[in-house]
Amino acid sequence: MALRKDVMTALGTAPVTAASCSLDQPEQSRKLVTDLPGPLSRALQKRRNEAIPSGLGSALPVFVERAGGGVIVDVDGNHLIDLACGIAVTSVGASAAEVVSRVQSQVARFTHTCFLVTEYDGYVEVAEHLNRLTPGTHAKRTALFSTGAEAVENAVRIPRVATGRTDVLVFEHAFHGRSLLTMAMTAPCRPPASCPQLPRSRSGTGSSWWPTRSRADSVAPATCSPAITRASCPT
Repeated sequence: MALRKDVMTALGTAPVTAASCSLDQPEQSRKLVTDLPGPLSRALQKRRNEAIPSGLGSALPVFVERAGGGVIVDVDGNHLIDLACGIAVTSVGASAAEVVSRVQSQVARFTHTCFLVTEYDGYVEVAEHLNRLTPGTHAKRTALFSTGAEAVENAVRIPRVATGRTDVLVFEHAFHGRSLLTMAMTAPCRPPASCPQLPRSRSGTGSSWWPTRSRADSVAPATCSPAITRASCPT
């Protein structure tokens, strides 16, 4: 963080802080002013259906106008309690002041360079922080990726290369992503025939699919989702 402040001072750019970030937070209570979905959401839904493939589903056919804390406000003015948190990716709440201030500070400097082309201190800062949080006294290194599926794919690929082993251990009801490989790793998915990355066998529990039994010395990584879910997947 000290390096970030020094860079901003050199550039003559004042860092944006949470205190200086004024957010219009909605009232933290449920309030319905129209039927769900309301007329504006229905109009947007019509445009959505004409512009976006039907394969992209939606749990609730309302369109968000703003959000804050644990409440989403739709375009019709309904206040809805956000129990899903964007599939648990906004655990600090929607539009948290600290997050907003850091994003505003970063985009004022630059938006993207690709760390593999031109490096920047924020990547190193986050990696150092995650290394400190990771249990153990051994040496640690962290790589950052854009999506969870991309991270899981690399979590499979790296130990496969390092160990020379091929098999992957996955657990019941864990969700890993929607790429070809991560769908095959996700129970109760039935992997498509075009996904040979993992050996699979039908279990005795209905339509769930599991890795075939493997010897311990053939397993490269073992993956575990911190949240146990039952993901819906195409069959």
